[in-house]
Amino acid sequence: MRKAFLILLAAMLFLVSCAPQPVACTPEAKICPDGTAVGRTLPNCDFAPCPEKPAEPPVEKAIIPEVIVADTDIVGNAITIAKITAAEPGWIAIHSDDNGKPGAVAGYSHVGKGESTSVKVDLNPKTITPILYAMLHVDRGKAGVYEFPGDDVPATADGKVVNVGFAVEVPETVGTKEFTILADDTEFSPEKITVSKGDKVKITFNFNDGKIYYGGLDIKSDYFTVNYAKSEPNSKTVEFTTENSFTFTSYWPSSGVRKADGRVEVS
Repeated sequence: MRKAFLILLAAMLFLVSCAPQPVACTPEAKICPDGTAVGRTLPNCDFAPCPEKPAEPPVEKAIIPEVIVADTDIVGNAITIAKITAAEPGWIAIHSDDNGKPGAVAGYSHVGKGESTSVKVDLNPKTITPILYAMLHVDRGKAGVYEFPGDDVPATADGKVVNVGFAVEVPETVGTKEFTILADDTEFSPEKITVSKGDKVKITFNFNDGKIYYGGLDIKSDYFTVNYAKSEPNSKTVEFTTENSFTFTSYWPSSGVRKADGRVEVS
């Protein structure tokens, strides 16, 4: 029995001596691309892997607002804008001309963010002028509702309004409303005419020389001025596009004495 115990003890001591002994890795460090450090690890004392670099979110390319007008033909009281680039949802508005600058809005269409091509804009025929302006507006008020004047202000690029002026041929369907008014020292007949906003108006003033003294009459308003002398043909014509109601007044040319008032009423 004692002999068997000694044999078993010897076998156990042999097995313990053959078992692998713990190894200490050298205290080195590796600097990773993100600036962190990793050391060596057991069992082979290789450097631990560096932390994975998180994926960077894609960088969105800046959108530069732009309007390009190519075809300026008006077909069925509508015009097609070739290309519109918008940094945010908005509107392409067509403005009529007001003495060399954008005036009343003739029509508008909604555009989405990014590039839109061949955008059709329906126009109010009464506001079509020989020069029109394609202006990009933002849609920052109630979504999908054109609010200008208001929140839907013109879009800008490099501090300038995105706006393109272009010439068009005014369709013949945009007619002119014609009126004849008899004028003398005491009255205009008719005294008032009524038109709609944006109407093209032509007024022929026929002067009644038998009731005009002191050589003639001057007729003045915010929209036109007529200077008539009795030595001239007794008919003068003016043309204009109405935006607001106004009064026209006659005066004696030499003295400036006020004689009669007439009225253009815009409904």
